[in-house]
Amino acid sequence: MILDTDVRGFREMKPAEQRKLVEDMVLDNDPFWASGEASIAYEEELLSKFFPRKRSRKSKNGSYVTCAWLASRTGYSANTIRVRALKEKSGIDKRTFSGRNRKVYTVLRISKIAAKRMFPDVEI
Repeated sequence: MILDTDVRGFREMKPAEQRKLVEDMVLDNDPFWASGEASIAYEEELLSKFFPRKRSRKSKNGSYVTCAWLASRTGYSANTIRVRALKEKSGIDKRTFSGRNRKVYTVLRISKIAAKRMFPDVEI
């Protein structure tokens, strides 16, 4: 019996059918898996086929720029951009969050309007 994943979703199949489908697809038809040199990107592609995201990703509107991007456009270092940005009163989004082992990360986003105020001669 051949299962067609387009007709029936992977999650709608019984566990035995899921296992059979994945084994047939991975071991028989794919040279990466047959040789034992599977790449992470291919694994993600395989998983996304069977387990699609339930929510779509938010589109980025591009209204903020990073310090590194602005530094590459202006010729200044990223640290100089950060120092100048922190002196600005509006248009700067500073977010602080903690990661593993209590390490604190700070993300500094600069709005395009504030970047234009700081560097009027740069094309943004």
